[in-house]
Amino acid sequence: MLDAAEIRELAGTGRLAILGDSTQTLHLTGAWANRGSETIGEAVFVRYTDGATTVLVLSGMTVTADATFVAP
Repeated sequence: MLDAAEIRELAGTGRLAILGDSTQTLHLTGAWANRGSETIGEAVFVRYTDGATTVLVLSGMTVTADATFVAP
């Protein structure tokens, strides 16, 4: 699970690429919006943004986005 602040901390630039496959799920917390696809080389990513922060998720991965997360 990642939020925009964690992504900025990890990526410095506010842009992070996530690699995975259809057996994996990425959970995003915050006001994320799906902004369509972006191709880098031969890889196709789905672009999610929350303000100035961008996450590129390799196409085929499952992504869930929630405004808030409550830990069990």
